[in-house]
Amino acid sequence: NLLTNGGFEANDASAGDVGGATGWSSFNFTFTTAAAANNGTQSFKTYGPWEQFGGSGAVQTFAASPGQVFTGE
Repeated sequence: NLLTNGGFEANDASAGDVGGATGWSSFNFTFTTAAAANNGTQSFKTYGPWEQFGGSGAVQTFAASPGQVFTGE
């Protein structure tokens, strides 16, 4: 797996939302949460800000070669 903590299970959010996500560079309003998990017990939650040029999210970088194909789960 190329992504670190792809299932967002590394932070323990069982007692409530935890800011950010281990292994991800996140910005603005991001949390690991035990609510609404798709697979496993946790998920990643992001929201706002809603002003111009706002937004929240998380990224990871890794090496890739031209023509290399990646498949999501």
